[in-house]
Amino acid sequence: MKNSRFELKKVGIIILTINILQIGLLIFLLIYSFITPASVVEFFGVNSQIFLILLTIFSLINGFISIKDLSYFVKTHTHYSTLQETINSLENLNNSLRAQRHDFLNHLQVVYGLMQMEEYKDAKEYIDKVYDEIQKVSRVLRTANPAVNALLQSKLMQAEKKNILTEVYIASRLDNMPVPSWDLCRILGNLLDNAIAALENRADGRLLKLSLKEDLDSFYIHVENNGPVISEKHMKKIFLPGFTTKSDASGGMGLSIVKNILDDYGGKISVTSVEDSTLFAITIPREDIV
Repeated sequence: MKNSRFELKKVGIIILTINILQIGLLIFLLIYSFITPASVVEFFGVNSQIFLILLTIFSLINGFISIKDLSYFVKTHTHYSTLQETINSLENLNNSLRAQRHDFLNHLQVVYGLMQMEEYKDAKEYIDKVYDEIQKVSRVLRTANPAVNALLQSKLMQAEKKNILTEVYIASRLDNMPVPSWDLCRILGNLLDNAIAALENRADGRLLKLSLKEDLDSFYIHVENNGPVISEKHMKKIFLPGFTTKSDASGGMGLSIVKNILDDYGGKISVTSVEDSTLFAITIPREDIV
């Protein structure tokens, strides 16, 4: 997915460069034809200056259309990428649930056998392990949005594979959420990806907290990590398109995308960063009070 975005960005730069060079060359020739006291040349019966003016106007229109089409293509590609990631997350969650259901009878048989042998301590330890595995899935199945549940499961599993302790507090089913599932997954996905990336630079004690809450006025999303502090200098640019603190200069669009989506639905995002706590707090007003 990252390579795909890189290739798309490279194609966009090439198209933009070609259009700028083309228009720049025509404007240069047009200016040159006016300031050079040369005999008038005709192209297909049309004065050269008029021909260049028409060609420049045509190039400007063509350049505008090309850039507009590229912008639409980038937007469509982003939507497709998000949809593909959501589908993959749903498949992974479905596989996890099927695996748990498939193993449930086996777990019962093991516990029953241990209890028959009066190995109560071993039975308790086994139940604790099974319970932990069930909790990892069930803790994200508290919203009424299957796509969000699947995305959270996928991101939290990704975090735990990188030795990141995750704490999840869900006190909202996200019913009547004004932001559709499509865009809500983009918001959560980008915030969690950024938090995971920030924690990769920490040697140990990595912690990621996620909170989904609501009240009579708004929905609230909090994503917190104990990664490095964001400096005041970076804080001023953090929501600008293309800004990134990563050494490989990849990405840089995640927080800008989040802010743009929230602006569309009247939501707000704020960030505070101190030692051992960087918190992104989102507020989305309920639709019926906007």
